[in-house]
Amino acid sequence: VLDTSTMTGTRTLAFPDSDGTLALLGGMSQWAYKAQGSTYAASRTDCVINCTGTWTLTLPTAVGFSGQMYFIKNSGAGTVTMAGTGGQTFDGVASPTVAAGASLTVCSDGANWIIL
Repeated sequence: VLDTSTMTGTRTLAFPDSDGTLALLGGMSQWAYKAQGSTYAASRTDCVINCTGTWTLTLPTAVGFSGQMYFIKNSGAGTVTMAGTGGQTFDGVASPTVAAGASLTVCSDGANWIIL
């Protein structure tokens, strides 16, 4: 259900690839937020992941999802280790880390994750 009662201006609805999610393009954006403090496998609907502690964050497959982005922030004192699914890499690195206070933005290129 799409509630248009508070929308102004032009909006475009787009259905990406095969996951069936609905994207609203144009105007204000609100991204799914997840606070996580222990080992976690991100879902396709996560977007901003605020991390605390020392653990591993595994992203879903990048294959077939060009343009899928994740914004990872380490708000804690530990180190978050990134992991791809099925050996997928991050700019060619298998397991980059996100240090305390740092952030990492990644985008699928359809096969792996690129760091922005």
